[in-house]
Amino acid sequence: TIDSAILQLTESDSHTGIFRGQILTSYSATLTNTNILEVIGGSVITAYFTDIYNYNPGDTTLKTDVVSIRKGTTGTVLLATSDYAVEDNFIAYGELLYIKVLDADLNISGNQDTVVVTINTQNGDSVTVTLLETAGSTGEFRGSVIIYQADTNINDNYLQVLGNDIITVRYIDSINGDGILNQNRTDTITLTEDGSVEF
Repeated sequence: TIDSAILQLTESDSHTGIFRGQILTSYSATLTNTNILEVIGGSVITAYFTDIYNYNPGDTTLKTDVVSIRKGTTGTVLLATSDYAVEDNFIAYGELLYIKVLDADLNISGNQDTVVVTINTQNGDSVTVTLLETAGSTGEFRGSVIIYQADTNINDNYLQVLGNDIITVRYIDSINGDGILNQNRTDTITLTEDGSVEF
């Protein structure tokens, strides 16, 4: 994306010689002919200023500075088999529901970090589960929760489901590979009448 805008700066106070200003950016690969800079993750913004009163011999009158638009990695969340290798197709009441998140941006400390996911059922139940990174710097997070056959009892930290219930796991991808912030990542399964869960 190639976009440009002219920005007028304002002196911070009388005779300071310090001029300041700001400009909005927006995620877009399409130019809109506004005074908003359209950017994507990885874009480099260059500011140009012509110093018409420069008297330093050999110094250029064109001053520049650059900044890069931050981007991350696009994360995924998965309801997995017990070895966390692939998606699970079926589960019965009382069994563990295994959850896996892959997101390198969540590897913050170099030690085993955590991420919190939310699991909701169509009948109104909801629990949060803290997933633990498999080791330092892997960006892979795992955890599990038991599902119970019962009517909803909100805020008891148990996930209660009934036949034909829909279960959704969700986490927030704080920044994806394009630099877009706070994207919902979900995986959804449906509980069948006989107590199994299938995609």
